[in-house]
Amino acid sequence: MTSDAFGPILHPVLDPVVSQRLTDLEVENATLRLRVLGPPPPPAGIAVQQLVEAIALSAALGEATLADRVVGTLTVSTQIQIVDVGDGSVSVQFPSPATPMPGAALSTMTIALDRVPPGAGQPDPPTLYRVLSDKQTLYAGGAWWATDQGKAIVGSCTAALAEAVGWTFPSVLSTADAITTAEASLAAALGTRAPVPAGLPGYASAAAASRQLIDGLKAKTTPPVAGDLAALSSALHLVTVAAAGVAL
Repeated sequence: MTSDAFGPILHPVLDPVVSQRLTDLEVENATLRLRVLGPPPPPAGIAVQQLVEAIALSAALGEATLADRVVGTLTVSTQIQIVDVGDGSVSVQFPSPATPMPGAALSTMTIALDRVPPGAGQPDPPTLYRVLSDKQTLYAGGAWWATDQGKAIVGSCTAALAEAVGWTFPSVLSTADAITTAEASLAAALGTRAPVPAGLPGYASAAAASRQLIDGLKAKTTPPVAGDLAALSSALHLVTVAAAGVAL
């Protein structure tokens, strides 16, 4: 404690009385916050199922950008803390520099994803990159390119392929939506021709099925999964196959 002409000056760090009072006030403040806000919720972490789904979708999006390769096996190993959610299930938390966890509380979790091969005699389905490339090539040629819809489809494919490194499920779904809208419009326009081009009913049916799938995916209230991406890619591919059978 020191003094000057106006009386004693108390330093809050050096004076034990003031220091204790500050500590007491902090405790009282924390107690009041607990009464008003209630106890903090237990750490929820990430459900194991959601973690596996997120890793699988990330791997599928990465594979989708490959023109002629597939991911056969993917293994992820990491340290986690297992959290009992309280409803009979568990979730996991990941240690970070901001929230360190004692080593004894950590477990090692390994997730291995293996590709299920196609049935006997069946080829591997093309990746989304290949699907869009094939669609781009088809609509850029012949009578398809003479239509406004064909030009729009080529434009959507070209833009998506140029941005493949940044694909996300929403961006891929948006591209598929634009392409399918154009294909359905094209099928309707071709249906007004006389005679109706051979192969058009199959093309219109495939475009309608793709439209139905995309509308369903847009209406989903749960996060997308790898299976959604596979179904979307397959639907786009089937429309291209059907378009190749239309005699224009």
